[in-house]
Amino acid sequence: MITCPKCGLVSPSDASVCDCGANLLSRAPIKSVDKMPRFLRDFRMDDRPSCEKVIRNGGIAALVSGGLTLAFGVAGFFTGPGQSVLLDPYVLIDAALIFILAWFVFRRSRIASTILVLHFLLSKVVLFSEGAPMSVSNVIIAIGFMLYYVSAMWGTYIWHQRYSAVSHA
Repeated sequence: MITCPKCGLVSPSDASVCDCGANLLSRAPIKSVDKMPRFLRDFRMDDRPSCEKVIRNGGIAALVSGGLTLAFGVAGFFTGPGQSVLLDPYVLIDAALIFILAWFVFRRSRIASTILVLHFLLSKVVLFSEGAPMSVSNVIIAIGFMLYYVSAMWGTYIWHQRYSAVSHA
């Protein structure tokens, strides 16, 4: 069995070219000139390790989001009624859902990652429609989380398409 140096796919010993197009007979390391900015490179899924990294980063973003939601929910117990949409104790349920989805994203669940993206979109629509301030910083932060969630969702689909059978072998 030969492991592809580019994508990590395990191929039969007599294979000379991987499914991704890499030459399996050459032992020279693959060099790539990458002109993409560092931040955007975190979202590329060229091979198995980068796919794993994108999924992990999406799970970490979900944990951060769940932690922030939990903090706002706990703070809601110490404020008066009607203070803010963000300081509602019921968002503790939301935090629990985000933590559960994060756990499944780490386990490479396509369903959980898709639900996480849809939940995030719906929660932002509800939050902004109920009067949360829609400042430039809030929108930029939301776009950042959305980038991580969508790339993790995409990563789970790519993982199951390309690497799932390899990890069970």
